[in-house]
Amino acid sequence: MEMPSYKVPSIKTILTMTWIRLREYLEIAAPLIIAIGALVKVLEISGLLGL
Repeated sequence: MEMPSYKVPSIKTILTMTWIRLREYLEIAAPLIIAIGALVKVLEISGLLGL
């Protein structure tokens, strides 16, 4: 069985893929983290959290 030749990715490819993944994180996860953090803060201020 013959193995394909492996090549080191270019810096441009690495930066592009990193940017795509970071942008997806910021679009999906960051708003959820901010919303849940705000909800916890509101519950804490209102006294419903009981910490």
